[in-house]
Amino acid sequence: MSTAVGVVRSPQWLRTTPWLTVAALAIPMAAADSFWLISMRGATGEIERAQGPFAHWWQMTLLLVPVVGAAVAAALALARRRFGAAVGSGRALLVTALLVALAGTLVGVLATAVNMGIDYYLQADELRRVAWSHFHAATPAPAGVVASCDATCQAQRATLSVHARALALLAPLVLLTNVVVVGWLVALGGGRLATARFRGRVPSRVTA
Repeated sequence: MSTAVGVVRSPQWLRTTPWLTVAALAIPMAAADSFWLISMRGATGEIERAQGPFAHWWQMTLLLVPVVGAAVAAALALARRRFGAAVGSGRALLVTALLVALAGTLVGVLATAVNMGIDYYLQADELRRVAWSHFHAATPAPAGVVASCDATCQAQRATLSVHARALALLAPLVLLTNVVVVGWLVALGGGRLATARFRGRVPSRVTA
C-alpha cells in the first residue's frame, strides 16, 4: 500500500512578493510617517503623551513597519498586474512609485488620525475634570458626568477643531515626504523598481 504525501506550498502572492523591496520601501516610510505623527502629538496632543518623543518615535516606527509593508506589498501587486515583474523609466515607474507613496501615506494618515482621536479623548476628559473641580471643589467628579456644558463644550469643540486642522495640514506633508523617500530609493536602485520576486534572468524593463 502506498501512502500519498501532500506537499504544502505557500500562497502564490507570498512567493512572488519582493520582500526585500517591500522592506527597503516600508522601513524609511514608516520612520518618516512616525516622525510627523510624533511631531503633531507634540504640537496638539495630550501633554503627558508628548513626553519622550524619541522613544515614542522608534516605538511607533516598529509598529508601523508591518502595516506600511502590507500596504506597499499591495501597491506592488497592483503594479505587477498592470506592468509586469519589473518597471523601468517612464510612466510605469512613475505610476508604481506613486502607488507605493500613496499606500504609505494612507497608513501614516490613518495612524495619525487614530493617535489624534486618543489625544482628543484624553484632553476632553481632562477638560471635564477641570470644569467639575471648579464648580464642585469639595466633591469628587463621578465618572461620565459633565459639570458645565458652556465653557467645557466650547473648549472641547475648539480642541477638536485644532486636531482636524492639524490632520488636514499633515496629510499633504506626509504624501510629499513619502514621494521624496520613494523617489530617492528608486534613484538609488538605478531607476528600477521590482514588483515581483524572480529568479534567473531579470525581466526586461517596462517603459510605458
